[in-house]
Amino acid sequence: MPTDLPRRPERPRPRDLKQLRIAVVSFRLRLLGWRIEQARGVHDHVRLLRLTAAWGELHRRTVVRLGRDAPSGAGRTCDTFCERVRQTVPLIEREERRIAWITARMERALTARDERAYERSRVVGQAAHRRLTRLWAQL
Repeated sequence: MPTDLPRRPERPRPRDLKQLRIAVVSFRLRLLGWRIEQARGVHDHVRLLRLTAAWGELHRRTVVRLGRDAPSGAGRTCDTFCERVRQTVPLIEREERRIAWITARMERALTARDERAYERSRVVGQAAHRRLTRLWAQL
C-alpha cells in the first residue's frame, strides 16, 4: 500500500508546449489541405475559395509565430497558390453562369424546334465546357 501522497502534475515546459502547438497546427494544415483536395475533386469552387482562405491565414499565422525558425520560402508558395485560386474562381463562376445560360437557350430552341439555334448553342456550350475544364486543371 503506497504511503506517498499524490504529487501535483508537472507543468509542461515551454519547449514541449511549442512542439505541441507545432504538431496541432501541422495537423490542421494537413486537414485543410485534404479538404481543399476534396473540394477540387468535386469541383466545388465556393468551398475551395473558403478553405483556401482559411489555409492561407493559418499558414501566415504559423510563419509569423515561428519567426526566424520558419522555413525560407514557406510563405511565398502559400501566397502563390492562394492568389491563383483567388484569380481562377471568378472565372470558373463566370463559365458556370454561361453554361447555365446556354442550357436555357438550348431548351428554348428545342421547344421552338429551331435546329440552327440549338446547334449554335451546343457549339458555344462545348467551348464553355472546355474552358471550364481547363480552369479546373489550372488549380
